[in-house]
Amino acid sequence: MNAHNIRLDIGWRKWLVVLFVGVGLCLAPAVAQQMPPKNLSPKEMLPQATTYVKKMEAVEADGNALLTEARAERNIQKLSCLNDTLTAIKGLLRLSDQNLRLLTKHANSGRADQAEHEYVKIWIAYTKVRELDGRLRACGGPSDSGSIDGRPFIDRIKDPDLPTEDPLAGFSDVVINVERPPLSSPYF
Repeated sequence: MNAHNIRLDIGWRKWLVVLFVGVGLCLAPAVAQQMPPKNLSPKEMLPQATTYVKKMEAVEADGNALLTEARAERNIQKLSCLNDTLTAIKGLLRLSDQNLRLLTKHANSGRADQAEHEYVKIWIAYTKVRELDGRLRACGGPSDSGSIDGRPFIDRIKDPDLPTEDPLAGFSDVVINVERPPLSSPYF
């Protein structure tokens, strides 16, 4: 390897390092927003985790209300979407209840590292349930709301100020000549 290639190799390495550091700095705020709160004592984790579980239970109750509405409407597509999402929420809620009991046990016995582990599991389940709440609300969205006999119902609303005459009425059709053009050179 000669000196020129070594300098080129070092130059590429510098650019790669700058690129990776730049990407890392761009992603840092997004990752920081998704991390659970740090520096909480086990006694502080317990009420926060209880709040997370109560919010998850509220999402489940809202989902059950939406499911009841879908059953009353006999909307099979919405019902299927809600059932799938509610099943995931109920599973996460069941795990969070178990984790909350373990968190209480570890917090009362003074095992901070194990209490934090259970707290993080509850927090992860809470963030996932928040995402699933959005999916619950999107089930059977506006595209499914108006249908008659399986066909979409479209309301046409026309502004009365729009002109009613055809804008192309005064123009004639363009005639296109499709004959072969004359030869431009006597040699061809």
